[in-house]
Amino acid sequence: MEIFLVRHGESTANRDNLIQGQLNTQLSILGKKQAKLVANRLKNYNFDYIYSSDLKRAKNTANQINYFHNRKLILDLRLREINRGKWQGRKKSEVDFNSLPGTNFEKRTPNGESIIDQDKRINEFISQIINTHKNQNHKVLIVSHGGSMKYLLKNIFKLTLNQSKKIKKSHNCGFYHIDFTTDTPKYVVENCNSHLDELNN
Repeated sequence: MEIFLVRHGESTANRDNLIQGQLNTQLSILGKKQAKLVANRLKNYNFDYIYSSDLKRAKNTANQINYFHNRKLILDLRLREINRGKWQGRKKSEVDFNSLPGTNFEKRTPNGESIIDQDKRINEFISQIINTHKNQNHKVLIVSHGGSMKYLLKNIFKLTLNQSKKIKKSHNCGFYHIDFTTDTPKYVVENCNSHLDELNN
């Protein structure tokens, strides 16, 4: 089994520095360009299955990649970004996360989720994926969000929440390639952004 993880392209909320959470925002103009570039980078991998968050920014990125593969796109709500509740849509400069009670993993915005909540649903998803595909020699692509990708990696490599702090947030349309052909997963590609270099030229 091989697992590929891709973060969605830049969204309008990323561009405007808003708290996005589970807002169903669109890709920005830059995000659409990023999605085309990562799609071209991955076009020769022959994915057997493609899973995606159902939120538009992830789904549209996945559809762009799937143009070269023509697989049924499997949408899963568990891949959504953390729910920031009533703070969603506000400028990051307007709120203070440190004012929320609890540890960083326990902090929950009004009507939102904590990192512990998010990690639990991500763990349920990736455990199901591993159980389904581990012994099938499948190439599995998962398109998700920055925070969700961190906890996908945390659970693939069996890290603790504290250990997951060391995982750097991926760039929009950055990707990972993980070899899971043995009981010990290993990186083939880790947080690759080189396919986006032409956007800076």
